[in-house]
Amino acid sequence: MSDLMSVLNISASQDLQSLNNITHNLANTNTNAYKRWMNVNKGIASENTSSIDLSTGSLQRTNRYKDIALKGSGFFVVKHQGQTYLTRRGELEVSKEGYLTLSSGERLQGQSGDILLEPKSFSVDQQGNIIQDNVVKDSIQVVSAELSGKQYLGNGLFLYENTTPIQQQDKDILQHHLESSNAVAMDEMVNLITLSRHYESVFQVANGYNSLLEKTISELGDF
Repeated sequence: MSDLMSVLNISASQDLQSLNNITHNLANTNTNAYKRWMNVNKGIASENTSSIDLSTGSLQRTNRYKDIALKGSGFFVVKHQGQTYLTRRGELEVSKEGYLTLSSGERLQGQSGDILLEPKSFSVDQQGNIIQDNVVKDSIQVVSAELSGKQYLGNGLFLYENTTPIQQQDKDILQHHLESSNAVAMDEMVNLITLSRHYESVFQVANGYNSLLEKTISELGDF
């Protein structure tokens, strides 16, 4: 395969990876705390890799007291079946056993581990203190972490690695709010149009090269 065709093949492969990322992002523009996937361009002659954009999505008021959101950086800590994970999801429930969990069942962690509550409403202050009947039951554990796409497990969960506890006075939690996806539909559609045009250009160059190659072979056959 010629150098040109090798470059065109790599470019087409990069476009396919970008398409997978964009379609995944578009499917999750309404998923709470979703983090968009993006390509890391390593140059025209190298295969791209995917990374995850950890920027904060907009915070939307829900008026649901079981919803919480983190302003700025940081992650909540949750546990499920003996494993510990990081997440920015904040749609909470209280299980029938009284544990404070994500809506998908993972137990939110406080300073003392699993958080147990009475079957009644509660409030959460800016520092993550969970209050029932004017009594602080626990304080939500928040950590900072340097994460990559390789640590993303799906469903808003990341591997628990390289974490640093965020001190009580530095926490910034909003009750009655959820973090939106940081994938914006309009932006992703623009990316999709740009990608489509780039792929069309690559296809046209490949066709032009094949036509030139066929013409050259034909002319050589006339000698």
